[in-house]
Amino acid sequence: MAERLHSSEKGLVSSLRAGAIARVSARRNVRRVLLATSIILFLLFVSLHQQRRTQDIEQKVLRYFSLTNAEQARLHDSRLASLQAGLKQCALLQETPIAEYDEARTNPRAIPSSQPIVIRNATLIDGDGSTKEGCSILLSGGVFTKIDGRIEVPEHAKVIDVGGRYVTPGLVDMVHI
Repeated sequence: MAERLHSSEKGLVSSLRAGAIARVSARRNVRRVLLATSIILFLLFVSLHQQRRTQDIEQKVLRYFSLTNAEQARLHDSRLASLQAGLKQCALLQETPIAEYDEARTNPRAIPSSQPIVIRNATLIDGDGSTKEGCSILLSGGVFTKIDGRIEVPEHAKVIDVGGRYVTPGLVDMVHI
């Protein structure tokens, strides 16, 4: 048979229970505050990092436009020389580019239903380090299918004039960036 607690013992038990409940509630509140603080700090970090990256890009563009034509030409030549040197190093490794179009060649990452793309007025840097200026490139199924000075634009093709910018087929795959 269970003994009945006296009123003073009941008060002690209820105060112990209240203390235990208060400690559990306090722990939960501390965990919630820590979790909320962590989430806020993470979101603040992500936001600041995104702003910094955007500002870096804007600063690079503004810095480039603030250069004189001669400085822009020197920067352009320096970047081209660096890229050509890297491509020549790849050529020394006996990695030769595919010089002829192979109909059996496919790109597994290409979207099958994508429209053909014609890239006009490009400076093509081939895998051996040579450059061809004023090229037009037909990209179909994720593969360069034709490179020539003038290409007849297929029906429903998207045409992009790159204004002499560099096109480097396979460079990303070649150096595993």
